[in-house]
Amino acid sequence: MDYPEAARRHVAALRPVAGALSMQTGGLNERSRLARALSFVQAIPYDDLVSPLTTGGIEFAPPPAMFKLNRGDCDSKTVALAAILRTLTPARRLLFVVLPQHVALAVDLPPQEGDATIAYGGHSWVMLEPTGPAVVPPGQIAPTTAWYIERPGEITFFEMKE
Repeated sequence: MDYPEAARRHVAALRPVAGALSMQTGGLNERSRLARALSFVQAIPYDDLVSPLTTGGIEFAPPPAMFKLNRGDCDSKTVALAAILRTLTPARRLLFVVLPQHVALAVDLPPQEGDATIAYGGHSWVMLEPTGPAVVPPGQIAPTTAWYIERPGEITFFEMKE
């Protein structure tokens, strides 16, 4: 899947979501705005989208469909977060971190102590775990994601350049 292209396709459709999040976080710093968008996506119930009974076995829900279903898998939730962040934090670079059976997002935000980061292209990127269901701040990731981060040979990266 071309994650950056999938996110780019939905930036315009998710501008109202990014605008609403921006209004809720007015006056907050960039990391806090990013954390609010992350928690919004994490709160959407997780579903692997393969059951013909619940989702028709679609396997990937583009962001508008994911919001309508009010459920999404790691691919759907990560693409939606990237599309929202493209408007909410346009100066930040985004990196899709594709692991075996999982995808997460990283951002070129300056790391804080304790942040999970990943090295790519000579930079340190702060990890984001949009899948949920836990609502965790930027820099905190699931144990399985952390395990793979320690094994970079099993990771594929796709940078969202615009």
